[in-house]
Amino acid sequence: MKAIQEFLAAWPAVWTALETLCILIPMAALLAYSGIGFVSALAGILARARGRASFDKCARQLALLGFVLGWTLLIGSRIWLFLARMDAGKPAACAWMAEACWFLLAGSVLVTSLYYALWKPVSKHPAAAAVLGISAGLAACAALVAALATARCHVLGPQIPLAGGTPETAALLLKNFLMPENNMAFWNALWYTPALIAAFSAGIGSLWLFACRRRDDFGRDHYNAMIAWCARLSRNAWGLLWMLLLVFDIFRLRLSSLDIPDDIWPGIATETAYLLYWAIPALLWTFVGRSAAPLRHGATLLAALCAAGTFLVPYYLEICAI
Repeated sequence: MKAIQEFLAAWPAVWTALETLCILIPMAALLAYSGIGFVSALAGILARARGRASFDKCARQLALLGFVLGWTLLIGSRIWLFLARMDAGKPAACAWMAEACWFLLAGSVLVTSLYYALWKPVSKHPAAAAVLGISAGLAACAALVAALATARCHVLGPQIPLAGGTPETAALLLKNFLMPENNMAFWNALWYTPALIAAFSAGIGSLWLFACRRRDDFGRDHYNAMIAWCARLSRNAWGLLWMLLLVFDIFRLRLSSLDIPDDIWPGIATETAYLLYWAIPALLWTFVGRSAAPLRHGATLLAALCAAGTFLVPYYLEICAI
């Protein structure tokens, strides 16, 4: 352990990369888990509406993905809570929120597990299957909100006065961390969250279908159709996110021009470069969605997901912004 600490101290770039990955991977998995129940339920609804068996098979495969993601997150977060004990300098509210977040995640995993385990009997009743899938998605979204609130509490926790569990401390936590006033970055990030949930759930779902082609031999036509469908869902969600970025950037630049009118052009150039970069995932998913053989573009799906994953760094920073 000491040798590892000395190595990381000698190579700070490696430590920074590890910290970044420890944010990106769990955040991407949690976002995908939060939306996979909705995507699976949508596929089940389309199976009845369009009379296509491929959508029903896809819905079951995505339900299995939700089962795997849920249990992986549940076990991983419990191990993290055991190893990374709460610092003595953190308020007691942070420890309480972390445990509450884990129990919410456990409840959502239970619903997701029931959705997958009861697939055969429930699939005979389309309305019940859709309700159960949507319920799994709503429970997972509640766990996501709790996780974001917990992350915000742990990042900004030292600024809370250590007053135990007094009502003043609880009110300060609610005001400054959960419902901050005049914090444009925080509120913008909340607007991004639904689009991120849809994009990552469908994006990871398309990769999951690509990986399942040898385990579940449903034929090339099934996988080509369903991978393209998931890619189009990701494209549409990311396009909505990109439009929100454009609107918020225009609004922010407009405010900056009122304060410093002479220095607005460097800001415009920077924001334009960022917008062009954030358009890459949508372009890659569009390419896969329109391809005649999406099974040949596994690397493209992975590249789109990796490019989209880099957005989670500024997203996390805005969620935790003061």
